[in-house]
Amino acid sequence: MIGFNELCFNAKKGDKGSVEEIIKRLNPLLISLANKFPYDDFNDMLQDGRVRIMECIKEFDPEKGRDFLGYVNIQLRFFYRNKARCRINALSLNEKSTDDSETEMIDLIKNEGLSIEETIINNILKSELKTAFGKLTEKQKKIILLHYFERISMADIAKEMGLHYQSIVKLKNRAIKKLREIICTKE
Repeated sequence: MIGFNELCFNAKKGDKGSVEEIIKRLNPLLISLANKFPYDDFNDMLQDGRVRIMECIKEFDPEKGRDFLGYVNIQLRFFYRNKARCRINALSLNEKSTDDSETEMIDLIKNEGLSIEETIINNILKSELKTAFGKLTEKQKKIILLHYFERISMADIAKEMGLHYQSIVKLKNRAIKKLREIICTKE
């Protein structure tokens, strides 16, 4: 069976059969993502995923030493996560509440949010973290994103990156230490 990297190479050359084979093999991934990031219409979700796969084929650079399957997997997850964030539920807070009174929905919302001071401090911390994150190596960034944001285990990250488990742990620990040093030494 031909591997994903070879199929991608053939697809980049214009082989439509390779594109179809890639999409066929990735269909189970698209279906599993449908359960994590549901759309209003399942067929639309699959079609958008197929379009994103074709874009990934064009964007993929094999000279960077990455595996196409790992690349497209991450790209699809980010794509669907961003789609889910952008969906807006059309709920008007000016609608009457369901308790037969004249109270509007907005009046029932309790303000348990952060104070203005807490919000400012959080925004400053986020900004500092973003700046510090930019100073990490590419491997460190990838490990932090996969482990803390994608919730992928260290063992799976090691397999995906083709490194030993201990190397991944050391890279993660160095990244955390570097983030702490950068953020804590800011004045």
